[in-house]
Amino acid sequence: MTVIFNSIYNDSDIDRPSIGTVWKGPEGGYYTVEGIANEGVGVGNLQTYPITVVYRHEDGRLRTKPLRWWHGSMVFVRGSKDQQEKPDGGV
Repeated sequence: MTVIFNSIYNDSDIDRPSIGTVWKGPEGGYYTVEGIANEGVGVGNLQTYPITVVYRHEDGRLRTKPLRWWHGSMVFVRGSKDQQEKPDGGV
């Protein structure tokens, strides 16, 4: 049973969105990633405390979404302000 549990709740191989990046939600709103919560809680606790993306809607409301659902509903729009200001123009 542990093997099945670990494969379902082990989010360690899922790409984390970078803080400051902007994403478009399924209903058309724009969101900025503020942080990642519950990082490093251990596989045994991921069902209770899943790794979660903390993000802010363009109207200022703060929201959260489990990391395992993030890429299925959010579309990357652009990098963070710091990334955009690189002299080489890279993101």
